[in-house]
Amino acid sequence: MTVMKVDAFESCKERAKELGQQHGKAQATWLVDMNASAESARRALRMYEDDDPGFFDVFDPHVPLSGEYADDYSTAELFEECGYYRSGLHQSDVVAAVEAEAELADAYEFEYFVACADEVVRLLGILAET
Repeated sequence: MTVMKVDAFESCKERAKELGQQHGKAQATWLVDMNASAESARRALRMYEDDDPGFFDVFDPHVPLSGEYADDYSTAELFEECGYYRSGLHQSDVVAAVEAEAELADAYEFEYFVACADEVVRLLGILAET
């Protein structure tokens, strides 16, 4: 019989990445006006392809963990949805808990940003072809 060891923290981190991807992709649908002209979409895609920083001025993937708005998704909600509870995994080690929480938030935010940008580009591509 094969026994598989499951790392509870890695499981939480994978869930944080999944949530980041889901939320980032959803955010992109709010950033792209699907009624925009094909020319506008092509212009935006050229900005992206040219690494023009103005692209992200227009299509800023607002990562909700910033706490900028009161009703934004919070780290507490992220940790709960990931199944991460400080009292469970890092009960007696505050430093490890803080580092773990930062790692979960970083994983979420990175995947959020990438998924949002990828989806914006995909949606602009659809618009550019119309």
